[in-house]
Amino acid sequence: MAFDYKKEYKEFYMPKNKPEIVKVAPEKWGTVIRHPIRRARI
Repeated sequence: MAFDYKKEYKEFYMPKNKPEIVKVAPEKWGTVIRHPIRRARI
């Protein structure tokens, strides 16, 4: 049987009565952008 996150973690998926600010831990990751090498045709 599949795990139903919405039922297990209702505090994260159900709206609150009043708005609040949620603090999220920073992620440690980066991106690598690669460009293909273009070779001149002779």
